[in-house]
Amino acid sequence: MNGDPGYTREQVRARRAELQAELQRILEQKAEVEARLAALTRAGADAAAPPAPLPARASHGGGAPAKKRPAAAGLEGPEAKRRAVHGEREKRINSLWNQCQTVLKTIMRHRGAGPFSKAVDPVLLRCPVRARAPGPRA
Repeated sequence: MNGDPGYTREQVRARRAELQAELQRILEQKAEVEARLAALTRAGADAAAPPAPLPARASHGGGAPAKKRPAAAGLEGPEAKRRAVHGEREKRINSLWNQCQTVLKTIMRHRGAGPFSKAVDPVLLRCPVRARAPGPRA
């Protein structure tokens, strides 16, 4: 873009500012998804109340919150509640993974993402090998 005489400096600056703003939005979404995933993991570990739902967004898949399912037929009491909470938690985790996938796809489609989409070959790059800790081998 910089070497192309078809773009003025102002156009290049404006496009760079747009891309930086888009990248900032994506990074904020990524941080929010990571925080929510960590909260869900903690909630699953200590059986705390699930975190509040994500706010609806105007773009990138926002929408009405999911409706809660009624308790399983024939079950009452703690077992029904446990199954309902577990089902809702699974739905939220799947939703977060889908959001992560959307963010990752958006980043990988970026024009400058080429070098990051290839696997690293440590042998070819002559990366140093970390020494093993002394002790018995399993």
